[in-house]
Amino acid sequence: MTGRGAQVVVPYVGIDRVIEILRVIYKKGNREISVKELTSLIGCGASNINNVTPTLGLLGLIDIKKRVITLTNDGFEFISAYSSDKIEISKKIIRKAVEQNEALKFVKSLLDTRVQLTGEEIGKAISDRFGKKWKNVTSYRSFGNSCASIIGFSGLGYYNDGIISLKPITTKSESEFHPPEVGYQPIIRLLTTLHPFEKAKGSDLAEKLKAKEGRISRELSVCVTLGLVEKNVSGGYSISELGRRLIDPRAAPESKAAVFRECLLRSPYAEIVSRLAQTENELSYEAIGESIAYDLRRDWTSHSKQIYGKKFVTWLNGANLVEKSGPNSFKLKQVEIGNAMKKEHELSQSKQVKEIYEIGRILGGLETIFPIEENQKEFEDRISVLKSMFKEHGDLDLVFELLRRNFQLSVDSKNILIYRTNMDFVRDKIKEKLGV
Repeated sequence: MTGRGAQVVVPYVGIDRVIEILRVIYKKGNREISVKELTSLIGCGASNINNVTPTLGLLGLIDIKKRVITLTNDGFEFISAYSSDKIEISKKIIRKAVEQNEALKFVKSLLDTRVQLTGEEIGKAISDRFGKKWKNVTSYRSFGNSCASIIGFSGLGYYNDGIISLKPITTKSESEFHPPEVGYQPIIRLLTTLHPFEKAKGSDLAEKLKAKEGRISRELSVCVTLGLVEKNVSGGYSISELGRRLIDPRAAPESKAAVFRECLLRSPYAEIVSRLAQTENELSYEAIGESIAYDLRRDWTSHSKQIYGKKFVTWLNGANLVEKSGPNSFKLKQVEIGNAMKKEHELSQSKQVKEIYEIGRILGGLETIFPIEENQKEFEDRISVLKSMFKEHGDLDLVFELLRRNFQLSVDSKNILIYRTNMDFVRDKIKEKLGV
């Protein structure tokens, strides 16, 4: 499709970049700024600004004339409200822009139909609908993610890490199961770069690796899923013990393969490996990508399937779980995979038994503790340990908080039954979670 559709402006940058540019203009204290001055303040080239301004314009936040950028009334209201933590006002302005832009309206209607979309799927749909001549996955993803982040900010969806949904993504598997965005050797380079940092931001690593921050962020997400990197509550990244073992220059190649195999088979990707191992036929890159797309519920093109298939093969090779049988043909080592999975299952069962025993021991201590002020610290210590063991079950936080309040109430009223009765309730809830 060409003609009118080809003239539709599609956001090239996401809402974070929009806010960054507007903040610089707003802090200057003047609604107008030249492109030259803006590039100087941000520390980027004019081409970078030229990529951003069309998005700011289509959102109705700026006017640009003779290389001078002027904040519109909506633009000024948006950034002043955002800077004052009046986020709902800012959202309302972006929501109005979404409803007026043809590309964004199209994406919103697509989301209403499909419920959940990836940036790549959005980019492909926009390209088909409006006759854009984008040819590769990177372009689909860049434009798609930009649209998704803007729609997500407006409150018309929930956007996170390349996926937008009509409903919040709350389960661990949904939020952490990412496409294999990075091959095995780039993982090693990323871990080696991260290793000297006690805690690093994605921007730190992007600067070191001379790569785009968005790409590094996606690669870090994959490494977190594999257990090679840890992410703290403030958004900082650090290498895990398994990650250190994988890049240890003193370790033998077989030991490194065993470490990566352990990471792979303890991650959500283990299901993909298991299903591939059950296939008797030789597998191509595209067939492997097809399997990944099925498990992740993604609508990838043949080219995308090949790309992800190739990257996943490098993982299998790094874990010594695949052998090449032709130029684009592979066979998984079924015996090795079966033995490794059996071992992981046995370790998991053993770990679960130990955890249940430890939880029982802590509960026993909480049941026998006497609710008096002198025992407050011991009580808090036991609750903290219990909370850390159930950190993936946020619904139990309210249960633990209720127990805390009733412990204090028993202390204040000197009525032990208040605490004891609530302790019975907590024990039953935990047993329900454990399935025992």
